[in-house]
Amino acid sequence: MRKKVIVVIVAIVVICVAVKLCNRHDDTPVWENNEVIATFNGISVDEKGEKPMTSKLVIDASGSMKPYFYTDDKRLINTLSEIKNLNAIDKEIYFLGNPKPYTGLIKNILGDVRKQPNLTETSFHEFFKTAANEIDTVSTIIYFVTDGIMSLGNNGDTEKALVEFRGRIESSLKGHADLAGAILRYEGGFKGDYWDKQNRKHTLKNEIQRPYYIIALGKRNAIRWLAEQNNKSLNSPENKLFFNIHDYKSHMSARMNGNKGDFAKLEDIGKNVKLILNDLPSCLQNINTDHASLRYSDGELLKGDTIIIENNSITSLINSAITSDVDTVKIRLSVPNELPQDWLTTWNCDDDSQGPDEVSTFSLGTLVQGMFNALEQEHEELLGIDFTFKMQ
Repeated sequence: MRKKVIVVIVAIVVICVAVKLCNRHDDTPVWENNEVIATFNGISVDEKGEKPMTSKLVIDASGSMKPYFYTDDKRLINTLSEIKNLNAIDKEIYFLGNPKPYTGLIKNILGDVRKQPNLTETSFHEFFKTAANEIDTVSTIIYFVTDGIMSLGNNGDTEKALVEFRGRIESSLKGHADLAGAILRYEGGFKGDYWDKQNRKHTLKNEIQRPYYIIALGKRNAIRWLAEQNNKSLNSPENKLFFNIHDYKSHMSARMNGNKGDFAKLEDIGKNVKLILNDLPSCLQNINTDHASLRYSDGELLKGDTIIIENNSITSLINSAITSDVDTVKIRLSVPNELPQDWLTTWNCDDDSQGPDEVSTFSLGTLVQGMFNALEQEHEELLGIDFTFKMQ
């Protein structure tokens, strides 16, 4: 009888174990539809601007700039007025190279522009160096109104000196931890003589349209404040470019979605994988993903994949097979920090020997690249996030 009881107990235990084994399930979370999701939700991005206490407007009144003032086109005068209005009470106005401030109305500035000496060259690096040193000690924005053209004046072919000029600009802006900048590109009437890279004069028969620029330098929070201003208050620039205003640390802080973290596995390793980054902060919602990349943790590039930005998200579709010798895969989505190409190509000219056109500016690419190298080059990525998941 006792043996029968023991047999029955053993049988019951075996049945229970069998039932448990049959009903056992894997509690590892799963990325449904192979969509691996990360988010910026809950990440604080500190890019709030702060209006500076004072500002200064410096006008390049060299010979190459005067044709903008000889036309009946009011766009340049209106731009100066709007920039002045941003901080009308505590704004000083100067002509480059003249230590005496201009005290008249902007609308009457033409007469004083004509009185300024025709500088044979505009030394951007010298102006930048002086401005950067001042910004280190004062809460201010310094605006520089210019045609953006660097010149050797009567000292030879400027094109041969562009690499050196880029280095000078870079050196003049380096070493200032909180320094930021901006370039606002405008278009306005141009009537008079144009001096090319070899300082040869081209007398224009008719008035044409030419680009001109406001270059702004200030502490990071001040230039962030400038970036927050609406286009109308800036007299509607055609294009804007800002340097060193991003919170790069936060740009790298997106995290895997929910409680899945690094532990979730793909639903089906035989299907394509989609990496999704949601809740982009406003500063990243319109970034260019043309040169974005996906790489394994060892640096190997995933090729033939699609990366698009839409609906406040970046979606990366991995079309190639995922190869890994380990159970856990890490893939980095990286968007490089780089200059928009239009500033280096479409709006830049390195040979103006045939005279001016209505779109490009001689040496603009050199000017912009020098500023970028000084203020942005240490930040190789504009955005970076590691997507980690298990294959099975």
